[in-house]
Amino acid sequence: MKLERHFSKAAATRPARGSRLGPLIAMACVLAACPLPAALQWQRTEATFKATPQQEAFEAGFSFRNTGRIPVNIVSIRTTCGCTTAALEKRTYAPGERGTIRAVFTFGGRTGLQYKSIYVGTDDPDSPLVKLVISGEIPPVVQLTPRFLGWTLGEAPAAKAARVSLQSPDATRISQVESSSQAFQVRLQPSETESRVYNLEVRPVRTDQPAQAVVTVYTQMSDGFLKRSRVWVRVQAEGESPHGED
Repeated sequence: MKLERHFSKAAATRPARGSRLGPLIAMACVLAACPLPAALQWQRTEATFKATPQQEAFEAGFSFRNTGRIPVNIVSIRTTCGCTTAALEKRTYAPGERGTIRAVFTFGGRTGLQYKSIYVGTDDPDSPLVKLVISGEIPPVVQLTPRFLGWTLGEAPAAKAARVSLQSPDATRISQVESSSQAFQVRLQPSETESRVYNLEVRPVRTDQPAQAVVTVYTQMSDGFLKRSRVWVRVQAEGESPHGED
């Protein structure tokens, strides 16, 4: 009887084999349900600038590192303006690997405060979409009013004018203007009543068919640099939206 009681007590205190495997099975189930994390850590998500009159573009690098334990794939890169481009050397980054998205914002004829966005899509479930921003200020060299001149089809091909005013103290004069298309004639005349102001006249050769062009205004700077500004001109059907910069 004593021997039987000894074995019964030992059996009661010994952990069952299944109970030892239980935590391991539970852990395996958790790992299977929750994949290892992937993560991109960004050095910065916004780049700022203040342009000089001679500057025509701004380039920024957005660097990152995969701090997770599995590779991260960049599935998409989208900009919100045709004036901005973004490039990446490759799309897959191993744990610990670094990369850089290089973005270029081309000013064109833009002035004033600027805010351009770049959206980066990844397969990281915790951060599937990252927003990068380029922001800054472009000081006006000249002021063009208006920036778009339009004629409707069949309208009399009369000249229309834009006012060109020198804004920067480093701007000395308008040296020349030119049209990207022979479908429009351009002429520049200094204002008779205002200093540092010009009248830009644009005349379509004909208005019985659609046409469009960019008129470039070249401003001579005090250091000899030629700053380009643009006016968009178009012959279009009635009701069409004006065509301008991106």
